[in-house]
Amino acid sequence: MHDTKREVRFQHWVGRFTAPPVEFDPRIGAPGALAFGALWLSLRGVFLDAIGAVLMGDHFHVICPEQESSSTERRLRLAIPARQRRFRPSSRIQLGEIASRAIAPSKLHLARQLRYVALNPCRKGFTRDPLGWTWTTHRDVCGYQIAPWVTFERIRPHVSQRTLHDWHRYVSSDPDASMAGTPLHPPFRLPPGAPLHVRDSVVGTLGTQHLLSATRAALRRWDVAAFRKRGFPRTLLAAICFRLNVRDARTVADLVEVTPRGARYQRGRLRARPVSIEPVLRCLALELARRGLDSGRMG
Repeated sequence: MHDTKREVRFQHWVGRFTAPPVEFDPRIGAPGALAFGALWLSLRGVFLDAIGAVLMGDHFHVICPEQESSSTERRLRLAIPARQRRFRPSSRIQLGEIASRAIAPSKLHLARQLRYVALNPCRKGFTRDPLGWTWTTHRDVCGYQIAPWVTFERIRPHVSQRTLHDWHRYVSSDPDASMAGTPLHPPFRLPPGAPLHVRDSVVGTLGTQHLLSATRAALRRWDVAAFRKRGFPRTLLAAICFRLNVRDARTVADLVEVTPRGARYQRGRLRARPVSIEPVLRCLALELARRGLDSGRMG
C-alpha cells in the first residue's frame, strides 16, 4: 500500500463590514485600533490554519485550507461580536457580506493570491511597504510579530520560493510597493562602541515612545493599560530597555510605570527566564527606516 500525500486545496475568503463606527486610520494607536485588534483576534480564532490574511478598513481577506462554508460563516458571525462585548455599542464593528471561492491547485496561482492579499495596503496607498501595515500576516511570516499567526514554514510547502528573503522579494516587488522589492530589516542593534548611558543611547536620542510603539506593534496591543499592569507586555517592554543598555533602573521604571525597585526585580526575572525580543527589535528597525534614521546615527 503506497502512502500518498493528500493535496491541500485552499479557499480565499472575503468579508465586508457594514458602516464601521469610526473612520479607519492605519496609524498605531489611532481611534478604532482596539476594535480592529478584536477583529484580528476573531479572524485568527476562526482561521487558525490560514496561510495569509489582511485586515483593511472596510473588509478582510483570508486564505486558508478548504473548509465547510456555512459553518465557518456561522463561527465568524458569533466570534466577531463576542470579541467586542466590552466595547460601547457605538464602537462596535458589524460584519456584513461574506464570500469564499476556491483557489486553483497550483503553486504559482496560490503565490499570486497570497501576494495580492499582502499588497492590499499598498494598493490603497496606506504604505509603500507591505511590512509597514500592522494588520497583515506578512509581518508574522517575516518575523516582525510576537506569537505569529502564520510562519514561513507553513507557507513554504505550497509555494516555489525556498527562502524567506526570496518570498518577501516576490511579494514586495510590485509597482505599488517597490519594483526592486523592500528590505527585510535585521533586528535593531546599537552601533559598535555606543555609550551605554541612557542619555547617549537610542532611548535618549529618539525618546522612549519609539520603544513603546515598537513593542505595541510587535504584540498588536494598543491598550496602553496593558503595559501599566503586571503581565507579559510590561515584561517585554522592560526586556527591550535592558537589551538596549538602559542601565538606569529609574528610566526603565518611568517607562513601564513601576518603582525602580520593581524595575530591578524585572531585570532579575529576565536574567532567569530570557524573553525573545527579536520581533520588537525588527519593528524598531522598521520604524527608524520609515523615519530616515539608522543605527549608525544613534551613537
